[in-house]
Amino acid sequence: MTEPAVSVVICTYTERRWSDLVAAVGSVRAQRVGGVEVVVAVDHNPGLLARVAHDLDGVVTVANGGARGLSETDLERAYKSRVDPRLNYEQALECAMRVARHLRGAR
Repeated sequence: MTEPAVSVVICTYTERRWSDLVAAVGSVRAQRVGGVEVVVAVDHNPGLLARVAHDLDGVVTVANGGARGLSETDLERAYKSRVDPRLNYEQALECAMRVARHLRGAR
């Protein structure tokens, strides 16, 4: 199996924002860039974790079993890059897609 060119991580913690989560996943899937992996990180909500795994086919589901939420230190330690947390999901997705287009052009 080929490694994805870009992984888009969508963090969630409550089922009250289910429609936002579904819209974010749909928006990532609608992009015309190939090789995109969608990862949904669920923060301390086993019911939501199960729902994501069951209802959102093709999404990598990850449970956050550590401290609640993500800190700047966690992001710096765990990821090669990060998006400014002040961006909304559409802005963050646009940033990720620009990176994907850049990587695709660099091949």
